[in-house]
Amino acid sequence: MTRIIEDKTITAQWEALLADINQLKGELETARTTGMFEINFEKVDKANQDLGALLLNQPLKAFGNLEYALKNEEMENIHIDLIGLAPINQRNIVDLRTRHLNELSSIEGIVVQVTSVNPRLIKGAFQCQKCGALIYVVQQKTNTNSIRVPTECYESEGGCGRITSFILSAPLSTYEDFQKILITNPYYEVHRRELEVHCYNEHCNKVLPGETITINGEYCVNLQDKKLTQDTYFYTYGFESPQSKNLEFTEAEKKQAEKLAQSPELWKVLLTSFAPSVHGKTILKEALLLQNFNGVWYDLGDGTTKRGSIHVLLVGDPGTVKSILNQASCRIAPIYAKASGRGATVAGVTAGAVKDPLGEGWMLQAGALVRSNGGICYLDEFDKLPKEVQGCLHTPMEQGVVEQSKMGSVNQRLSARTSILASMNPEEGRFDSFKGKNIDQVNLDPALLSRFDLSFALEDKPDKEEDKKTIDHMHEATKKKSMSTDVLSADFLRKYICHAQQIKPAISDEIHHQIVEWFIDSRNIEDFHINFRHYEAIRRLSEAGARTRLSTEATSEDVSRALRLFQHSLDTLGVEDIDAISTGMTKKQKYLLRAVEAILPATWQDILSASFDEGAIQILIDKNLLYEGKDKRISLVRGKHE
Repeated sequence: MTRIIEDKTITAQWEALLADINQLKGELETARTTGMFEINFEKVDKANQDLGALLLNQPLKAFGNLEYALKNEEMENIHIDLIGLAPINQRNIVDLRTRHLNELSSIEGIVVQVTSVNPRLIKGAFQCQKCGALIYVVQQKTNTNSIRVPTECYESEGGCGRITSFILSAPLSTYEDFQKILITNPYYEVHRRELEVHCYNEHCNKVLPGETITINGEYCVNLQDKKLTQDTYFYTYGFESPQSKNLEFTEAEKKQAEKLAQSPELWKVLLTSFAPSVHGKTILKEALLLQNFNGVWYDLGDGTTKRGSIHVLLVGDPGTVKSILNQASCRIAPIYAKASGRGATVAGVTAGAVKDPLGEGWMLQAGALVRSNGGICYLDEFDKLPKEVQGCLHTPMEQGVVEQSKMGSVNQRLSARTSILASMNPEEGRFDSFKGKNIDQVNLDPALLSRFDLSFALEDKPDKEEDKKTIDHMHEATKKKSMSTDVLSADFLRKYICHAQQIKPAISDEIHHQIVEWFIDSRNIEDFHINFRHYEAIRRLSEAGARTRLSTEATSEDVSRALRLFQHSLDTLGVEDIDAISTGMTKKQKYLLRAVEAILPATWQDILSASFDEGAIQILIDKNLLYEGKDKRISLVRGKHE
């Protein structure tokens, strides 16, 4: 930044700390080999409160004099890495104001964009076009859009003293690595703001899109000529792991959480607190709560992973409160992002690479899945997603990564350990009992549908008693009073979930045997076709159940709940053969297709006279496995059967 005139008193204070074995001497010796000088703000502030105050309020002056002290130690070109600031001076991005300019702040954010690393001019060597003299000009970091050039060929620097033109000599100039990243504040906060962050030298290439980070640095003005309102940016002094105060329990909340976790009324309270304006829907609420708590991710020794994210699909008639449940889930999620099927792109949902405005390289941009890494991604109108977008979801849903490649110049694996909550309508907008089972009216590729741990069909069926209870509940919800004293706030639930996600519950041998026993028994049911993907779904749901109790071990009750939810999801879809989900066809439908193939092409009269069921044939036509031509003759669709 701007050149700082040395203050002997401040330099002497730094030198005293650098010479003290109990303070910064150890870090100084490490910096001699690494080139990175790590400064713990808490340690400096404790050792010298004057220096601590100067760092907070005038970091430019404090670090400028530190450089003089390092030069006296015969150490130049050392880069500073500031840590330990978050507990003392953490600020929210949306709260940064003019009064915070040029002060040290610690901010937390989700990385949205990352540019390429580019060389940035520090000291330009300008050659006079008349006499050939070299004039050196130090550049300002506060102006990133233009280069400062000499106003004349200064005689004091060996020039001719005339006003002339200059050429920048790159080989004789000094550069440093420079990178821009764009961050946004965490999604559990109401107000949204994006902030540009500038990284230099060793702080470049430290983060990727989708990561949640804490940045220690200085809030600065990015000077723009002839512009009354100035843009701002954040100058990086160091990165740390996120330490969000907004997700930390107070002492009172911690005691409340511990008491709640041990309470036999835990699930009653959780269900009452989740979407309290929705009457009933207990099974769905259980599923969405477990999805927020999530299972455990396992990174195995051979480089593979076992996912912990729980994916849930809601397929429902209009007015079956899908949107309200989805919104309720996002309200309690520590991290979330949203996307809609209409107009969605691959880059918007996964990640994209766009041209870097600073140079000739590329800039990585996080999509919804990457932005919600470690949280929930809500995908509305899931069936309306373009086919190319649906095709890109398989790897993120199973492996928790997004692979981004752009013409060989960008090749990154971005973390997307995200639980997908998807909602959609049936094929014709509403379930039709005359068109077969509900699963036959879910217009999704079987390979994608099979990646959901739980899929529920929500039908709007008249029921006098339940309808009256629902209407009465909706009426009560509009009254301006608390609906129940048992309702926990969304803020408390968010903290509770965040705290629970730090726990890694184990599956004991006894509980493992219970899951295995169910799995083996189910595998032996004729035409049921359960597979190992369903075993892992039960494991994830059981681990999530343990987390709701803040427990390190799953219980038989957790497994029973997982099995109950899994069976209910199959019942609502009318699934008797899981092949209907995994391959899009049941075993009986495969047999029927092979049997009718022998007489195709044929008229409807031919088919019915051969004793084939008209409704079953129509389902195969709807599934695009058989084709009905304009002449009303039925024929086989090539490549659509097994």
